[in-house]
Amino acid sequence: MKTNKIFSLKNNTFIFYQERIFTNLGLTFLNRVSQSILCNLQDADLSGANLINVKLVGASLIGANLSQVNLSLANLSQANLTGANLSKANLSLVNFTDADLTRANLSNVELRGAILDRVNLTGANLTGVNLTGVNLTGAKLCGTLMPDGNISSEGCMAIDN
Repeated sequence: MKTNKIFSLKNNTFIFYQERIFTNLGLTFLNRVSQSILCNLQDADLSGANLINVKLVGASLIGANLSQVNLSLANLSQANLTGANLSKANLSLVNFTDADLTRANLSNVELRGAILDRVNLTGANLTGVNLTGVNLTGAKLCGTLMPDGNISSEGCMAIDN
């Protein structure tokens, strides 16, 4: 009996096959701390997945549904999460250095100990987030909806007339 693959791991590249929805996957096999897994997960639905300690450096997660995902201890440095939904995700101790989270929904996420050095949070939603102890060194917060309900202008570039 032949079964259809919905994902493949070959040469340290994680490949999702098109037109599949991935909900509540226990993707613990991705715990390859010493290896970078290059992948395109654009528009993937990984809601509720367990991605603890995964290394997705430079991954494309544009428009992905990562709501209620457990990404604690993950390395998402240089990843593109533009427009991704991360609401209610566990992002404790995640490394987002140089990541792009433009227009991402980060409402009610757990960010304890996360590293957001030089992260782009332009237009992101941070409502319900506790930023105590979160490293935002060099972060771009232009148009970001902050936990207190205010819109940040930090990192916005002035336009000369």
